[in-house]
Amino acid sequence: FTGNPNVTSDSARRDPVKFSVAVEPAGTIGGSVRRMVLARTGVGASTDSLADGGPLEGITVALAGARDTLYRTTDANGTFTFTDVPSGTWTVIVMGDAPSEMRWELEQIPVVTSAGGQKHVTFRLVPRPRRVRIVAGDGIDEKLQ
Repeated sequence: FTGNPNVTSDSARRDPVKFSVAVEPAGTIGGSVRRMVLARTGVGASTDSLADGGPLEGITVALAGARDTLYRTTDANGTFTFTDVPSGTWTVIVMGDAPSEMRWELEQIPVVTSAGGQKHVTFRLVPRPRRVRIVAGDGIDEKLQ
């Protein structure tokens, strides 16, 4: 439903209290949690791209709104679904801590739903950039990799 569900009635009053409630179809917010891995796609021997390393199972995802926060855990396919979501503004939050060599590309994703609407979000666990020291000849060169 939409609107304020609280109705206040004064027991000393004799006339009936009038109120209205509107009903709308609920929406769905779903998504996936994926692990990205370094991949070599160029001519050289070093990695230069990211590739999908597969789903992450058992990651807790929260759906936070103005009145409530709901939680789901990803399944074997790395997916989660929140059903019966009222229209409005929500934030989808990945709750799992990333390993030290990884980081979440985004930890929170804002979502605006409409009546009966469906939204999909994707969280990606990506490798952290590393500082690499190249020692060659007479100097040291530091680069981010």
